[in-house]
Amino acid sequence: MPLLSNGEFETVVVDNQSTDDSIDYLKELNQKHLIQKVSIERCSRGKGRHLAYLLSSGSYLLSNIDMDVVYDPDKILLAIKDYHERFEGKVLSVYGMMILPRQAADKLGGWKDLDRHEDNELALHAYELGLHAQNMSTNVLAEHAKDRSRNALIPRTLESIQSFRDWFRIGMKYSDVPTDQKYHATVLAGYLSSRFYKKYPHPLFSEWFRLERSGVQYGMPT
Repeated sequence: MPLLSNGEFETVVVDNQSTDDSIDYLKELNQKHLIQKVSIERCSRGKGRHLAYLLSSGSYLLSNIDMDVVYDPDKILLAIKDYHERFEGKVLSVYGMMILPRQAADKLGGWKDLDRHEDNELALHAYELGLHAQNMSTNVLAEHAKDRSRNALIPRTLESIQSFRDWFRIGMKYSDVPTDQKYHATVLAGYLSSRFYKKYPHPLFSEWFRLERSGVQYGMPT
């Protein structure tokens, strides 16, 4: 919060109608001006990110900020510095965050209505237009927050199905599934359920997916 409340950043949060005490806490932060805007709306994660983007006013966006990790403010500042020095104008994916100029988000049409992989869909769309860059050697996370509910079998299974479902929604072919996962029940369930949801396919998915999974750095302007 000290990093993001120094006047150089604005923090916009969209809450998916939380049933715990998150909304009260967010309103408290908003009253203290530590968060500039809070919107409460039932939505997918992708739609929530899109709404936050529409509510924001900055020239650059730091997106895919998740609530189940602890961020290192110094690493965020270093990532921003590196972005302006080497990746200006691109949609840059680093480990834990995405940095992009507002005009790129406008050109790409923002984030799609997905529960998972809305960041990957945006990256893939940017790759399709020659705008994406990747530098996974930059990590802005300090640690992952512990969530014991993730160890429960049913929530983990449902999350895995949802993850594969949305991979297929953005263009994954069955041949793209890693060999050791092709016949998992969650993969098959995700594939079947994807047929009942809106799709955002990209013809370059297989090419981008191999590159993304390799972790290789690319996209620096020449």
